[in-house]
Amino acid sequence: MDYFAVSLPDALLFKDDHKSLNVIDCYYLIALGYLGLNQVDKAHTMMDKITELTNNHQGMLRHCSFKKFSL
Repeated sequence: MDYFAVSLPDALLFKDDHKSLNVIDCYYLIALGYLGLNQVDKAHTMMDKITELTNNHQGMLRHCSFKKFSL
């Protein structure tokens, strides 16, 4: 197989659990929805669920660094 360096799908390079990654992304989107509705406590709950599954979700890390939303 010939691929340009950035065109090889992640699924072929890494043996990730795609179901788990999907769940993490869903929790993140739910948390963003709660933030948009100004329901910060519920957003914190979703972010806590993300941290139980991973400590390296870039969106979660970025949002947790905001002053208003710090955990």
